[in-house]
Amino acid sequence: MGSLSIDREQRYKTIQLVVQRLGLTAEHTVLDVGGGTGALPSYIPTPNFWSCDLRGGGPRHIACSMDRLAVREAAFDLVLQADSLEHIPPERHRQTLDELLKVFRKWLIWIGPVQSDLTVQAEEDLCRTHRELFAGREMNWLIEHRRHGLPDPEMVVLALSRGCQDWMCWRSCRLEDWWLWKQLELALDAGIFRPGVEAVLNNWYLQEGWKRDFRLESGVPAYRMVFVGCRDGKLPRILMDRPGKEDPFEAWRSRLPLVREWLANSEMNRDGFPLESPAAAQLARLAEVLGQQARPGSLWRRWMGG
Repeated sequence: MGSLSIDREQRYKTIQLVVQRLGLTAEHTVLDVGGGTGALPSYIPTPNFWSCDLRGGGPRHIACSMDRLAVREAAFDLVLQADSLEHIPPERHRQTLDELLKVFRKWLIWIGPVQSDLTVQAEEDLCRTHRELFAGREMNWLIEHRRHGLPDPEMVVLALSRGCQDWMCWRSCRLEDWWLWKQLELALDAGIFRPGVEAVLNNWYLQEGWKRDFRLESGVPAYRMVFVGCRDGKLPRILMDRPGKEDPFEAWRSRLPLVREWLANSEMNRDGFPLESPAAAQLARLAEVLGQQARPGSLWRRWMGG
């Protein structure tokens, strides 16, 4: 993971809102298939959170492959998978989805990138940018997407819906924005030092930015797809409702700290002249003090401006 947490927050905040609307409580059990031992448990309101993958570890981790789960049937109230299917060969996709259906008791959540020509272009462009910025090295997790290919959305829906009495599916995460945030993240990780900008941007997306990515309007290119199903009964009708402020202008205003922080990190003043950095000023002051050949007892006073 890079300096920006936007990609993670987009899927994790989406999952968090979905489980809240489903009514998941601390008594329910959860299995994250293919999640290893990441940060997702902190977004889910239950201590009964388990993960399974060939990688990872811990007391609540099951070491097994996604298409051969070492779990009994209907063992977990909620079974979820987030951004995992694209990391295994396509011939194993259908079997993995069948395994998800086998082990969930009440609810099933699947979220991840899906195949489209535009998504392939965006991912290949990011891989190319990474090689240019990092001496030809590949971005490990994204190059797996390109090697295996992304899941077919129709196949995912057809496979999962047959095991659910009720289900919903929608497109999530604006592809254009996802690509742009990833391009910015690569530039930051390659050496553009803007910790203040990174912190403000991460906080803005955590508080407000993810809401416009939760469910996209028709025709807007999406990076991810969300599928939610239940074994019995009906899903709550509010499940797909977009979160956010009633006043859209307030949501717009939430971005102003990004502008202010970026300007605060500018190397130019309002008149277009270079600003003297604090580090340069300190070095100049040190050179001045040392150049005066001060007595040892007065060096500290001179350095502090005394």
